[in-house]
Amino acid sequence: MMPNSLPKILIVDDQKQNLTTMRLILAETHAELYTVSSGKEAIELVADNDFALILLDVQMPGMDGFETAEAMRSGNYVAGIPIIFITANSQDQQDIFQGYDSGAVDYLFKPVDLKILLSKVSFFLELDRKSKELIKENIDLAKLTIHDDLTGLYNRRYLNERLQEEFSRCKRYNTDCSCMMIDLDHFKNVNDTYGHGFGDVVIKTFAKRLSERTRSTDFVFRFGGEEFLILLPQTDISGAEQLAREICRYNEEETFTSPAHEAIVTVSIGLSSFQEHQPKVQNDMISMADQALYAAKNNGRNRVEIYR
Repeated sequence: MMPNSLPKILIVDDQKQNLTTMRLILAETHAELYTVSSGKEAIELVADNDFALILLDVQMPGMDGFETAEAMRSGNYVAGIPIIFITANSQDQQDIFQGYDSGAVDYLFKPVDLKILLSKVSFFLELDRKSKELIKENIDLAKLTIHDDLTGLYNRRYLNERLQEEFSRCKRYNTDCSCMMIDLDHFKNVNDTYGHGFGDVVIKTFAKRLSERTRSTDFVFRFGGEEFLILLPQTDISGAEQLAREICRYNEEETFTSPAHEAIVTVSIGLSSFQEHQPKVQNDMISMADQALYAAKNNGRNRVEIYR
């Protein structure tokens, strides 16, 4: 459910007047109301929508409410969606038991009491809201465990998992994967000259530049401090070198800016690849790229070096 989107309620009843009445009563819930007059129509709608609640009439010609609920359940359409049956047979205990067996969470009896209806609907809408919030919180928490707080890039914890998967894929299918280690040149001078606030601006801006220049299938990590690492699946060393030189060239020409400061900050890059260097274990790819990065720094910075 998208933020601020309305919860959806499905009302199923073969009597048009009943549907109209339910719409009027439930208007104050501020939910998005869907009305259909048959079980078949209800099943089609449930298959394509995330409903917070279903109000299902029991006595309908053709496919009755019980059969409709059973069909929804057998098709896995209503997992987690509460169904309230509405019936005129208030004294028939067998019907009630059958309803619960069909997946009902509650019953309403005709004529429907306005206050009871609104109370039950409000309860289940609130339950849906809290459930959606919990799901979102869990997703956000999962993102936090694998993403760097400052840049939003993947963090080092996720690198270990991702590198293992890519390394195993290369070995199994004899494909390639390149590793790119990047360091912002003389970053300590940036912090000392302009302050750590501007240093954070540089790091975040550079992270955005990397994200914009890589494919959706690539993995960009903040390795630590001013160091970054990119895994490039299905990319040989020449392809990695081409991208690295583009990153170097762009950073040499474009300034990092804040309201108070601006500066050019170049980068040094080291490269390794699975096919070119035949690493024995996955961490060798990082070690090789790191040694190439060290060579780039020793050879004057603002350059790309391949592991030799």
